[in-house]
Amino acid sequence: MSLLKMIRFLLHLFFFISLIACQSTKARTNSDFLWEVVSQKCIPNQKEYYKPSPCAEVIFQNGTDLGYAIFKDRNGPLQYLLIPTTKITGIESNEILKKNSPNYFYEAWKARNFMVEKFNSTISDDEISLAINSSYGRSQNQLHIHISCIRSDIKDLISQKINMINNTWSIFPGGILGHHYFARRITFNQLQELNPFQILATELPEAKNKMNEFGLAVLAVKNKLNSVDFILLADQVNKITMDRASVEEIQDHSCAQLFIPKM
Repeated sequence: MSLLKMIRFLLHLFFFISLIACQSTKARTNSDFLWEVVSQKCIPNQKEYYKPSPCAEVIFQNGTDLGYAIFKDRNGPLQYLLIPTTKITGIESNEILKKNSPNYFYEAWKARNFMVEKFNSTISDDEISLAINSSYGRSQNQLHIHISCIRSDIKDLISQKINMINNTWSIFPGGILGHHYFARRITFNQLQELNPFQILATELPEAKNKMNEFGLAVLAVKNKLNSVDFILLADQVNKITMDRASVEEIQDHSCAQLFIPKM
C-alpha cells in the first residue's frame, strides 16, 4: 500500500471512529428526546389545555401534519428550536421537499421574537442565525432548526466577503472555520416564498442526491438600503477533513455580543 493510500485509509478510519463515538453519545443522550417532548407533552397540552408547555408555542396546520413547535433549548440563554409536529428525521427527509411542506426556515425566522422576548430588549436581525446540521453532525433524530445568535467572528467574515456572494451558489472564498462552505444570497421575499431546503436540493448539484451530508444555515445581513437580505450557507460532510457538516458551528449560543455592556 502506498503512503498516500495509507494516509487516506487512516483518515477514513479516524472519521468513522469519530462517527461511532458520536452515535454512542447520541444513545446516551436519547436521540428521540426532542420528538418525545413535542409529541408527548407540547402537542397534548396545546390540544387539551391550549398551553403548549414545555414548548413556547405550538402551531397546527392541517392538524399536526404540517405544524411546528418552538422549544427553548437548554443550551444558551436565548437559543430556541423549531421542531415539526410530525415525525421528520432531518434534512435528508423527503417530506421537507414536498410542495405543501411548511417553509420551516421562514417560520424559524419569525420565531426570533422569542429570543427578543427572552432578552427583554431589541436584537438586531444581523445578530441572529438559523441552522440545521447534517445527519452526521446532529444528536437528535427529529428535524430541528437552531434559532440563535451568530458568532461575532463569522458575522465579521461574512461582512468582509459579502460582495463575493450573489444569487447563485458559489464556493465561499477561504472557507469558514476550516471547512468548505457554499454560499448564496436571497432576499427577504425569497426567504418568505421559497423553501431554503428546496433551493439547496434543486440548485446545488452536490446536494441533490446527498442531502443527508449537508448542513444548512440562514443568516441576515444589512443591504445597501439598510434593510435585510439573507445568506444561505451550506457545508458538506468531508471524510478526509473529518467535517461532519455541523453548521451550528457558526452560532454562538451564549450570545456573548448581546451581553457586553454598552459604553
